[in-house]
Amino acid sequence: MTLIEVIAATLIVSVAATGVLSYGYHGARQRRLARAQRAGTQIGRYLLEDWKGNGGSLFYARAVNDAPNPEELDMGFDYIGTNYKAGGEIECVYEVTVDSIPMRVTLIRKVGYQRLIELFVRVQWRSDLSDGAVEESDPFIVLSTNARIDQVGD
Repeated sequence: MTLIEVIAATLIVSVAATGVLSYGYHGARQRRLARAQRAGTQIGRYLLEDWKGNGGSLFYARAVNDAPNPEELDMGFDYIGTNYKAGGEIECVYEVTVDSIPMRVTLIRKVGYQRLIELFVRVQWRSDLSDGAVEESDPFIVLSTNARIDQVGD
């Protein structure tokens, strides 16, 4: 009878320990995902405000002609390239690492002169939070605002 009780108690303790360890692992992963989302939101908000302060300029987004741009913010942004989309949209892609999480940041706006410009910033990170390249299927957040082209900040 004692051997059966010891085996049953060991089984119960091992199941409970597995549950506790699994809970700890998933809790740590969720904390890291929350950090990625928070960091992505903060980066997006900061870039939107800076871009808006530059009148929504395409030169800001594309990092050309010595214009103010995200690379000059000394926050680790690296310009990757520019994509022209159907419908007259331009996407300017940057990469940055925040809290050891690599992120792809895309500045999006329509090309052409409009008095009121809609600006978008998409921030994306790997779903497994690893150091590899960000894929199109990875999670992202999109933030937007509007800028008046004739209201450039100092």
